[in-house]
Amino acid sequence: MSLRRDEQGFVLITAMIVLAVFMLLTVAMVTIVDVQTNQSGHERSGEAAFELAESALRAEAYQLQAAWPASSTQALPACTSTTVEQVGCEGTALTQELQSTTAAPDYAHATWSAQAFDDTQSAYSAALPSVAPAWDANGDNAMWVRARATAGGQTRTVIERVTRQLQTITLPENVVTAGGLYTKSNGTPTIIEATDSAAGVTGPVEVRCSAPGPPPQGDCLGWQPGQLSPASAYQAGYVDPADGSGTLSSTQLDAFVEEAAANGTLYDENGTSYGTFPAHAGCPPEPTNGVVVVAGTGACAYKSNSSWNTAAAPGVLIVLSSQASLSFQGSETFNGLIYMANEGGSAPAANSVCTSAQLSDAPTLVTVAGSAVINGGIFVDGCGLVSLQDNGDALNFALNAFRALRTYGTATPVPGTFRVVSQ
Repeated sequence: MSLRRDEQGFVLITAMIVLAVFMLLTVAMVTIVDVQTNQSGHERSGEAAFELAESALRAEAYQLQAAWPASSTQALPACTSTTVEQVGCEGTALTQELQSTTAAPDYAHATWSAQAFDDTQSAYSAALPSVAPAWDANGDNAMWVRARATAGGQTRTVIERVTRQLQTITLPENVVTAGGLYTKSNGTPTIIEATDSAAGVTGPVEVRCSAPGPPPQGDCLGWQPGQLSPASAYQAGYVDPADGSGTLSSTQLDAFVEEAAANGTLYDENGTSYGTFPAHAGCPPEPTNGVVVVAGTGACAYKSNSSWNTAAAPGVLIVLSSQASLSFQGSETFNGLIYMANEGGSAPAANSVCTSAQLSDAPTLVTVAGSAVINGGIFVDGCGLVSLQDNGDALNFALNAFRALRTYGTATPVPGTFRVVSQ
């Protein structure tokens, strides 16, 4: 046999070369698939970390809405995935919520932290929370919220600015709104001036009762002719709006309580707290300006010649309990609104007025006597009564006191401030 016809080994070599090429291609494909799988896992972990950080940020922003940290005593705590749920931190509640979703495997070993801090500086520095106070130190009603999350080895940090909005409170623009109004005077001077001459507006007396004729008739029209000016500026049978828009809601009252607590103008005769907010012992000293809330059950009486607030900057004095009362005597002057929430007190049935029995048992919650003057308005919920024991000029309607009634509402994110500061 000639050597040219001897082909032993050539097929084997060729097969081995082809096999080697296929092996190289297979290894390359496996490597590519592995890299892509790792990249997909990396991207999925990054997305999970981002979504977790954003969820923690939103949860912390909600805490700001529920309890704005207006003072150092109300500073929100640093919050983590293992922190017990408390005021200012959802903590383990948020963690459990996330782990109960369809994406639970992504959060199985994830961790997160969140913190609200003052916008003292505008930089989005990750180190900023360590140097900025965890309360609204500069009083501009704005805070930063920072959240950091780690999932699958990937970490994301996000930040957003949140502001607290002022909201206007609407009350009936009446010089008096109450279950009944009574006067006591030596003669018939004008005790109630229901017209704001500067604004050219009249705010009538509105009482929640029925009356057979003009005052002083019935269970609640207790003033003499000439003591109300204009004489026709009153209405018996007043019924609060069905939607409750004529009175402060519990949410609005809580907002005023929070504001008073932050300003140091929340009072209780025992020095206890109202809800989670601290209170000073006793009645407010005279004068105490701005938003003032009395959460106790005692009687607060003022007999000197102090002047509360000003005509240009009226205030509001809110008393919560039906067992508490206010009296102004001497030469006291109060510029603003007196609001008696009368919580726990008797109130008329829906779409009705106070009965004779309710009015006969109702307490007198506001008394103005001597030479004391209220420039603004008096609002008493339910069947509570107002007594004006004065020789003249005890109560003057001031529209500005109603138009200036505001408190803080919800905390909302500032558009365009959301940032991912590290990843």
